[in-house]
Amino acid sequence: MGWTYEAFLEEGSGDPFVYMVDDEDQTISINYTSGTTGRPKGVMYTHRGAYLNAMGEIVEAGLNASSVYLHTLPMYHCNGWCFPWAVTGVGALHVCLPKVRSEDIFRLIEDEKVTHMCAAPTVIIKMTADAPSGYRFPRPLRIVTAGSPPPPAVIERVEEMGAQVIHVYGLTETYGPHTVCEWKEEWNGEEAKRRALLNAHPFLGIRRRGVQRHHFLGVSGSKGASTMEVSRIPKDR
Repeated sequence: MGWTYEAFLEEGSGDPFVYMVDDEDQTISINYTSGTTGRPKGVMYTHRGAYLNAMGEIVEAGLNASSVYLHTLPMYHCNGWCFPWAVTGVGALHVCLPKVRSEDIFRLIEDEKVTHMCAAPTVIIKMTADAPSGYRFPRPLRIVTAGSPPPPAVIERVEEMGAQVIHVYGLTETYGPHTVCEWKEEWNGEEAKRRALLNAHPFLGIRRRGVQRHHFLGVSGSKGASTMEVSRIPKDR
């Protein structure tokens, strides 16, 4: 590419950057997704939606100013599930890596004192397969994973390594994570295999309805859910 990230930063100005949002419904980014059943479309995220999603992720993932977040999830995928905004919102540390490889993940977790990361199930499976026998993370680690849950055996293994797995599900149209398998205190008394199975529960029987803006019932419109975290999709896509 001809330059390093450090060289890019040196080109920046030290002057204060003043930016005001005139309308919270202004578009902050456009994400393109093919989905699984429809045509490719551009999904418009608003400042308000990004803010609300970031606040939810701060609470759900337990982020704070002492957190260290490792970017094992591509930032082009739903803007990294919007975690770049959440991590920045609490003043936490971002740790980036150019390629997702197990050896680099383990090295950065130890060297940078990583506390949080997001990862597809395939990444977690690869980590557990590549980890040395008896390996444990040097400090508590929270891993947010989405989509199809990792097999219970994989969740059990990564928990033995000292990580807490938070399973979420969402869409590009909902700013990434939208539902979560909320951990219940009574599960703590279950055996490890049973805990892993409970944490891998799919979301069954959840109903979602598309609505027009300012309407809640019975109106066909953009894909949505009963939340303010729903994006806009232009009709011409």
